[in-house]
Amino acid sequence: MTDERTGAAIKRRRFLQAMALTGLTPGSAMAQKAGMAEPTPMHGVLGPAGAGPGRPKIAMLVHPKMVMQDCIGPLTVFNLIHSEIHLVWKKHEPVMTEVGLPVMPSTTFVDCPTSLDVLFVPGGLDGSVMMMEDQEVLEFLADRGRTARYVTSDCTGALVLGAAGLLRGYKATGHWYIRDLLSCWEPRPSTSVWCAIATVSPEAASPPASISG
Repeated sequence: MTDERTGAAIKRRRFLQAMALTGLTPGSAMAQKAGMAEPTPMHGVLGPAGAGPGRPKIAMLVHPKMVMQDCIGPLTVFNLIHSEIHLVWKKHEPVMTEVGLPVMPSTTFVDCPTSLDVLFVPGGLDGSVMMMEDQEVLEFLADRGRTARYVTSDCTGALVLGAAGLLRGYKATGHWYIRDLLSCWEPRPSTSVWCAIATVSPEAASPPASISG
């Protein structure tokens, strides 16, 4: 038992020595914190703080019962290309995803920029059906979608775009089990994601698929 305690003490001592050599001791970290400025973000920034010359301006709808991956995958890619990203919802209050983890919106519908490069709607069948019946959501999407350079969705999010009147006349697709339902909004059926209305399958919610298309 004594040998085990001695060995553990030596390991702790070596660890603290290594931290001291790199300036990462707890005391030094606390001492530096008070005088340090906020770190400069490496990539995108949520909300108006992300604005900057040449940065794509992106609004991502976040809503109750959305599939978290459908939001996080595209968000990761938008972040990597140094975007001004707005997670939009009616209020600044947590939105509960289908796995029970909350997402905090950065921007309300009222404060969302009117001129967007990308408008994005995530999937999640239960949440999508709810949004299709929410007039406030549909009016917001219809308004921003009229002027956005790209109107996009993942999985069942295409149903919400259809309900907002944004699919008519455009190529559109979605999860295989709702794809035929898109005909209700008179789109041109397609599996392509390279169009003004870009709607993709669930697999594209992963960052590698989002990058490769």
